[in-house]
Amino acid sequence: MPNIDYPTNPNQGDSATYSNGSYVVWDGYSWRAPSITEYGSFGITIDAGTQVIGTGSKGYVTMPYAGALDSWDIVSNTTGNIQIDLKKAPFSTFPNTTSVTFGDYIGMTNSQKNTNESLGLGWGLTFSENDIYEFVVISAATMSRVNIVVKTVKY
Repeated sequence: MPNIDYPTNPNQGDSATYSNGSYVVWDGYSWRAPSITEYGSFGITIDAGTQVIGTGSKGYVTMPYAGALDSWDIVSNTTGNIQIDLKKAPFSTFPNTTSVTFGDYIGMTNSQKNTNESLGLGWGLTFSENDIYEFVVISAATMSRVNIVVKTVKY
């Protein structure tokens, strides 16, 4: 049987992951295996008009469900470079967001599209209902419009 590290005071939707990658979810009463995988997504379009996208915070998304980040896609109107940090805060501590990427930013180099379907172990993958995500441009060159979609697994 693979090892598992259960949280000591779980909230509904929290997960515990086995060493083999499978997981269980706290439903408010007990730990259970998810029966049907439901997917969701959220994203943002950053549009600087005729200018190159500037650095800094570009917007927020409040999560209507609990779950885990699964992958991301990014597309742009032109070939170029961009790095975007994804930050998160519980609703109660917003606007104090913290990076969930740990330096493994959403982005692309000399490209017009990119995807990451295997988020790194450093990523903070789980989120609770009403957590707030912030998109922060770290750097950008050439691009004036990008669209980012973050795909999720619902709990």
